[in-house]
Formats: sequence, structure tokens, C-alpha cells
Amino acid sequence: MNCGESITTIALSDTVLSKGTAAFNILAAGGDCTLPLDRGITQTQLGNLAAQTLALNYNVQHFSGFGAQTLGAVGCLTPEAIFLGFTSGTTLNMVRFISNLIIDRAENGAPLVTRQQVTRMNMLLGGCVNQIGSLSLTGLQSAWFASSTSYGFPLYLTR
Repeated sequence: MNCGESITTIALSDTVLSKGTAAFNILAAGGDCTLPLDRGITQTQLGNLAAQTLALNYNVQHFSGFGAQTLGAVGCLTPEAIFLGFTSGTTLNMVRFISNLIIDRAENGAPLVTRQQVTRMNMLLGGCVNQIGSLSLTGLQSAWFASSTSYGFPLYLTR
């Protein structure tokens, strides 16, 4: 059992990128992600993490070498990253892998995922990793993302 779901259409992608409960509903659509989630994780928190992880996935797929960058090299060795056990040498591909693992294991049961892990990963992705290359980290108020026909990259999401 897990809370992962493959995103195979633009419509599903748009729903996940909208964050929150709507994004969680896509994760739950496969039938394996049931409530209650581990340790008080909310549907909104997990939906937000799904959106952040999907944005990171698109950036890794569409920017050559993006996934090989390290947290240290891109200036994202934040307290959240350290809490999650990452080091300056952790690649963005590994961050993406761990974020997907947190989502997959958030369903109530073993192995346990904590609300703090979900919160800290959301903060790491939304506050730093998915902001790489933006003109103004503090001025970016909302996400820009998919139209029904194409995506603009890099994909920025705020937490």
C-alpha cells in the first residue's frame, strides 16, 4: 500500500499542481492511499508535497543536469534539508527520490512518516529547491505553471 499515483495527463498534472486536498484526491485515486494518514499528516499537507515533488520532477526532466546539482551547490542546504538527513553533497535527484518515498509511505502504517518530515520537505522544496533560477525569491507570490497545452519551465511553486 502507498500514496503514490502516476501522473499521466495534463489534467491530472494541473490538479496536482493546484496543491491541497485536490492534489491529495489524485494520490488517493489509485485506491491505496487511505485515511488516516501517518501521525496526523493532513490531506492538504500531502497534496502540497505532491505538487512540490511534481514541480521538481518536471524541472529534473526538462533541464539537463538539474537533477545532478547538489543542495550545497544550489544554496539549499537549509535547516529543513539537514533535518531530513541531507548533506551538501545530496543531489536534487536524491531529494526527489526521498520526497516521493515520503509521499508513498504517508499512509497509516509501517514504515512511519511523520508530519514533520512532510512539513520540512514542503519547506525545502517550496522555499528553495523549486525557487532555483527565479528572479525574486521573496517577490514570487504564486505559482506559474501549465496551461492546457504546454508548460513553462522552470516550474516554480511557493509553499
